[in-house]
Amino acid sequence: LKMLQSGLGLPKNAAMIILNPKKQVLLLKRGKTAPWRPSCWGVPGGAVDDDDKNILDAALRELREEAGDAIYTAVEAVRNSIKTLGCEDFETDTDKPYNVTFFAVELPADPPEITLGPVVHAGRVLYVDKDGKPAVWVPIGDPVPSGLSPCPEHTDHQWCARADLPADDRLAVRRKYVHAAFDQLS
Repeated sequence: LKMLQSGLGLPKNAAMIILNPKKQVLLLKRGKTAPWRPSCWGVPGGAVDDDDKNILDAALRELREEAGDAIYTAVEAVRNSIKTLGCEDFETDTDKPYNVTFFAVELPADPPEITLGPVVHAGRVLYVDKDGKPAVWVPIGDPVPSGLSPCPEHTDHQWCARADLPADDRLAVRRKYVHAAFDQLS
């Protein structure tokens, strides 16, 4: 019952934990200017948007935005094997409490290329000036003012074995959910 009541009234978020056939998890390194856990390693995920049909679709949309079309397509191909690991409220280490539902999937073949995407929110992309300072949000598909470039949400990625996970102070995802993915999918 606690799990069913978790997140009542809190903004909803979704996260996707992806394992490759070598039993490694996809981690994305958050940018230095990220508002929460800058320069830490995390998994694809973010806020549920009004256009998302459900929370799993939100996790898949976030995956596509953050890691690219190729990995999204690979995960979508095995959508029926995605597992729900649980949900949790986050009310500390943040000025705005929120709830996250964690999903996990194992890819049956070597993963495709990862293409790190820009910061996207509510159908808009954040652009930065030549000094890397946030300048303007532009609706997707609209012309971009000259001299601006997309603000990267993540600066790097890696496929990481369970034994090589970063220390807790460098990890922007609850370790217990990553371990649950290894335990349930391996």
